[in-house]
Amino acid sequence: QSDIRIPKRYFRVLHDEERRLKYDAAIKRAIDKIHAEAKDARVLNLGCGAGINTMIALKHGAHHVTASERWLYMAMATKENLLNNGYSDDQVKVIYKRPTDLSLLRDVPISCNLCICDVLDDGLLSSGMIPAVKHALDQLLLPDAIVMPSSATLYAQAVEIRTPSIDGLD
Repeated sequence: QSDIRIPKRYFRVLHDEERRLKYDAAIKRAIDKIHAEAKDARVLNLGCGAGINTMIALKHGAHHVTASERWLYMAMATKENLLNNGYSDDQVKVIYKRPTDLSLLRDVPISCNLCICDVLDDGLLSSGMIPAVKHALDQLLLPDAIVMPSSATLYAQAVEIRTPSIDGLD
């Protein structure tokens, strides 16, 4: 976590207009559904990156967003982007912490009914997103919370690794 700059590969995500538009539409539908049930939309954004989905949720009427990011430079970018776009601390809380370390009340002010987790790369395994979402489901979200994405497909390739035998033993 000593990195102080956004990795260059992340800029592709920022410039991916198709991805942003699809998340925008999905977040709007989810918040509209929550509002149709006469509820406030309270959002937990795991792996918030530069805060794009956080701002989208607020734009579409989220009452409050808790944006969590485990990398300091990304959490700082989120906070800066939110302030530069006119959002206040009453609307959003940015947490610099691993998602599995979040706790209700201390970090997340109230159980959320929408969870956004836009880490669709190798992050399911290497970044610990599966345990993060499980922790959120168990500790931070309401039982009827909308989780987006709601599923993921993981492909694996079986690999055989041969190592040299020790003392002629196979």
